[in-house]
Amino acid sequence: MSTQVRDMFASIAERYDAANEVLSLGVHRGWRREAVRLSGARPGDRVLDCATGTGDLALSFKRAVGASGLVVGTDFCAERLASARGKARKAGREVRFEVADALALPFAPGSFDIASIGFGIRNV
Repeated sequence: MSTQVRDMFASIAERYDAANEVLSLGVHRGWRREAVRLSGARPGDRVLDCATGTGDLALSFKRAVGASGLVVGTDFCAERLASARGKARKAGREVRFEVADALALPFAPGSFDIASIGFGIRNV
């Protein structure tokens, strides 16, 4: 992944959620709910959310898979993952966030029941 793209996301990490809310007119919330619903996620599932950014989709998946499930959110921008970790703490949800490039994931095949990538697909 381009260091230029990573640096751009790092520079806006703290403002990203507010900008997303305004630019999408809040539609992103419904999109996340629908993505989780269409995935068929259920309690106990193992979910990988690539390009998780500030963690919104990963947190939505955690709601669906519950305490018995595992959600791992990856992003190539550590600054955005710091925001994601803060959100997870505030929400009381246990989600694992790791720095990783979507093009070179450090997981063995079959490690997850569901894999997702939201708007990050445009940068891959």
